[in-house]
Amino acid sequence: MGRKRKCPKSNVISIRISDEEMEDLNRIMAKSRIGRVSDLMREAIMFFKNSPAIELQRLHDQGNQPAYGKQP
Repeated sequence: MGRKRKCPKSNVISIRISDEEMEDLNRIMAKSRIGRVSDLMREAIMFFKNSPAIELQRLHDQGNQPAYGKQP
């Protein structure tokens, strides 16, 4: 039986990504000295959570299209 934790994490998010996207994640993790994808995703969530809405809109407008998936 596993040890009890103060803040158990019970939610799981699962996505499929391309080989290129996985390589990107691995490069980011190596540069940032982050050992697990879960930790990288938590960092990304905190970044977006703490970024002003105007900055997020500017980032979106720079690309003007999704960086992933099919084009509309």
